Amino acid sequence: MPSTVHGITYDEQGVCSYCRSYLPESYYGEEELYRIIEETKRKKRDYDCIVPLSGGRDSTYILYYAKKNLDMKVLAVNYDNEFSPEFTKANIKRACEILKVDYVSVRSKRDYVKKIAKHSMLASTEFGQYGECVGCTYGYRSVVYRKAREYSIPLILWGESKEEDTAGMEMKAFEPIRRHEGKYKKLINKDFYAAEIYRLLQRLELFLSWKHVFSRRFDPIFKDDKIKQIRIFDYVSWDRRRIKETIQNELQWEKPAELVSTWRADCALVALTNYYYIKLLGCSKSCFGYTKMINSGQMDRVEALEQEEYVLANCSQGLEEILKERIGLPESHANGILSYQDGVSPVK
Repeated sequence: MPSTVHGITYDEQGVCSYCRSYLPESYYGEEELYRIIEETKRKKRDYDCIVPLSGGRDSTYILYYAKKNLDMKVLAVNYDNEFSPEFTKANIKRACEILKVDYVSVRSKRDYVKKIAKHSMLASTEFGQYGECVGCTYGYRSVVYRKAREYSIPLILWGESKEEDTAGMEMKAFEPIRRHEGKYKKLINKDFYAAEIYRLLQRLELFLSWKHVFSRRFDPIFKDDKIKQIRIFDYVSWDRRRIKETIQNELQWEKPAELVSTWRADCALVALTNYYYIKLLGCSKSCFGYTKMINSGQMDRVEALEQEEYVLANCSQGLEEILKERIGLPESHANGILSYQDGVSPVK
């Protein structure tokens, strides 16, 4: 981690505060997981579980694990967030064909994620204020919940991992930056209200309940006594090498050569987020994850530095197309983002 990250400190050996505060994760164990799975499989149904499938490496591995290791009848559910690369869609299709798993993909008929992204960025009062998941998280969750209800599926197997959760680290790093943001400037910006309207329309299109429609949360909280949700990696250890080898060898999962890592390769907007982090903190978003993976023995420091240095050197590559073509920002606003220098935002 670079010294430009806000709040970071180093001891006399040069070890940073993130490494000093690292604690290994604990797991419930496979025995408890198998108990839940066997209980679910007792009743005969068309599907035992849903695997939410983004096409990234973790969700693809969970699909394999549920089918091959747990011997479950799986429905794969994908939310097309309008920014999925073509290679991601090809990976999803190939994995489902190899595993002989039924698969459904849902996309907004009116491209609401793109509209939310565009107007959220135009409403941002400070550089880097926009988050890449702002238009996608609600849709991703609600589509999965809707399909669980539609097909009466009792179990959802999420692929999220505590080993990759860096939200607390990132929040601490951004705290002094966000403290000085113009929180109320956006209220006089018409694009703020446009983004809010499109969020509302997205929730009506992917309706769960009126409570969810008018919730301020991006991530809907779903409670249904007939549907259980678990994260596989709360029970079995997240093993980076095993995951990569399994999906590449067994499911022919591929990434483009220009991507230095398989991590978070399933959304084009991740490149934009890395750009923001680099400009504001001096490191990519992935760097926080590398820190945890090094401490847990999932990655060595040399490999992490090589990947980080590659991202730092290529952080602007492809961004013009993402901003102007895929998101649809006006040229002046896109150019302002691309020309950001020395901590002074040209974006108004």
